[in-house]
Amino acid sequence: MKDFLLGILSAGFGDNSLDTRKIDRNIEMLKNHTWFKDIYEDEKYHRLFFCK
Repeated sequence: MKDFLLGILSAGFGDNSLDTRKIDRNIEMLKNHTWFKDIYEDEKYHRLFFCK
């Protein structure tokens, strides 16, 4: 599941660099889906969306 979400969030990166603005936009679009919103708002998964 984690790999799937990372793939969606980082889709379109040719050089494997992070574009946090694009990731933020993708997260906002995904929040329109109940299944994503449930995962994103769950504390045990929420921290996985942020790089350390």
